[in-house]
Amino acid sequence: MELARSANRDGGAPGNAEEEIKKRAYEIWERHGRPKGKEDEFWQQAEQELRNEDNSSPILTPGTRAERS
Repeated sequence: MELARSANRDGGAPGNAEEEIKKRAYEIWERHGRPKGKEDEFWQQAEQELRNEDNSSPILTPGTRAERS
């Protein structure tokens, strides 16, 4: 499966982010039985999953503590 993409394919995924997307897309492709012709679909799904993970993880700045119940 060819998942190589040019840097900044979506205008904002250079370097390590692109590698993370590539790895995630490959995992998705394998889970779906390695179908041919779905590279773009899995790439987009990987981008979305990683974007969702970034949005759901809280950023703690120095002096900030997570609340415990």
